[in-house]
Amino acid sequence: MYKSLFFAASLFIALISLGQNSGSKKLEAVCIVGSQVSQSYEDRTEEIAEFLASKNIKVHRFYDGNNNWDKIKKAAENCTFFIYSGHGTELGLDGGFGGLVVEDFISAQQIVDELNFKKDAIVIYQSACGGAGSSEEDKGDIGVKTAEKRVVETATPFLLAGAKAYHANNYYGGVLNFLENIFEGNTINESYINTAEMWSTIRKNVQLNSTRLPSIYNVGISSNKNLKYSVAYVGIPSFKLTELNLISKK
Repeated sequence: MYKSLFFAASLFIALISLGQNSGSKKLEAVCIVGSQVSQSYEDRTEEIAEFLASKNIKVHRFYDGNNNWDKIKKAAENCTFFIYSGHGTELGLDGGFGGLVVEDFISAQQIVDELNFKKDAIVIYQSACGGAGSSEEDKGDIGVKTAEKRVVETATPFLLAGAKAYHANNYYGGVLNFLENIFEGNTINESYINTAEMWSTIRKNVQLNSTRLPSIYNVGISSNKNLKYSVAYVGIPSFKLTELNLISKK
């Protein structure tokens, strides 16, 4: 009898301990500042990193001078948020926009081949040329079609690597506003709309038509009164933070 009671008590304690340990695992974020950018990029990224840390998220920082691609790849495996602030590149899968600039120039194909998101990550580009549509070298209105092409080109490699959604924002405070919406329980689509409408007019928010990605994704494009395309997203519109896969894929 005593042995049975002891076994039952031990099992009860073990189950409680298991529950506590499984619930205590932190979500993780990768915050990257690209090479050869101004100090403001790091300052804005650090604000985002501090916000995520306040949500009990473990933040891996890879700022200019410490943004080695191999280290980034390793940290990204278990991240829920992958945030990049830096130069956009034209190293895309079809020769258009895509990729990022860290210690080395990283092409879109490298992202597909070398990044392995084991959890359903949200990828965010902050103030990267082409990431939300517009580029610093643009002269006048590039048009919604070109803006959408650039956004989809930039987002696609990350989605092929296992990310759940992509958001790009060029406004100061824009990424923070988007994240606040996500943590309030809004969907990716709702968070995009709420954030975009603070600064711009939504020009397009429709089902994505792509030869590389399934039709479950939406693409959202917006521009301000000066026809700068500065807030965008590609993702499953109904996706919420509560749906994140917290268990690594086998």
